[in-house]
Amino acid sequence: MTTKCIGCGYELHPALTEAYHPSCMLSDPELSAGLRAEGDELKQTLLDIILWINANSSRTLQKTPGPSELGDPCDRRLGYRIADIPEINNAGDPWAANVGTAIHAYLEKGVNDWMGAGNPADWKTEADLKLDDFVKAHCDLYRYSKQTVIDWKTMNQDKMRQAREIGAPAFPGHIVQVHCYGYAYELAGFPVKRVALACVPRAGRIRDMHVMIEPYDRRVALYALDRVYEIAGKLVEQNVYAQPANWAEIPATPSNSCGLCPWYEANRIVPADGSGCPGV
Repeated sequence: MTTKCIGCGYELHPALTEAYHPSCMLSDPELSAGLRAEGDELKQTLLDIILWINANSSRTLQKTPGPSELGDPCDRRLGYRIADIPEINNAGDPWAANVGTAIHAYLEKGVNDWMGAGNPADWKTEADLKLDDFVKAHCDLYRYSKQTVIDWKTMNQDKMRQAREIGAPAFPGHIVQVHCYGYAYELAGFPVKRVALACVPRAGRIRDMHVMIEPYDRRVALYALDRVYEIAGKLVEQNVYAQPANWAEIPATPSNSCGLCPWYEANRIVPADGSGCPGV
């Protein structure tokens, strides 16, 4: 005969002799309050650890622009990265990015293990390359037989829907990024015919993966690189270090992603300068 907890109403484990789950503790309010306090302390400590991990990750500590940023439409945001302006917007939740990093590590190990198990050694994983002496690239995957550069993209359900229904036009920044990876591989001596985004869901079924693939075109990467140096030239022209108010002269492209910008300051009432940007 099963017994149900007098607190929550769910079945009790056969090993429990009390009439409640340990977490319910209705018979001892003082102990119950103590457990809640311990739980709150444990949660905060684990959050502190996770946020520390994020703040000290190689992705967060990166000081030079990478391919993932070269396709951003906002010159000012890219300019802040080029000028190595300290980030101020740390209020965002890093969990989605951390989940993406963990999935990348899982896939890197998995692909290497798959090849090590006797399957075709047709893949090169996680290569550190460069587009020039200033812009470095960390590339996810290269397929030798198809001369294809692949970038893993972890997406929520809304982004997965856009990937299936709209395709590459919905992700211009990601497309620039993967062409930059293609160019980095080309510079490293690898032939590149195709570039692809392998979009995998953060939740749901892996069979819902969607792949966007297109011919590689180095002009996309060269345009992105030229833009970096054009923006750098504007920073010098505006003398933003000596005259930080001139950051307002660097064009901004306001969008729904402003809140994710490391230099965005919500409710800022003064124009952009060397301390941050109001998003306009």
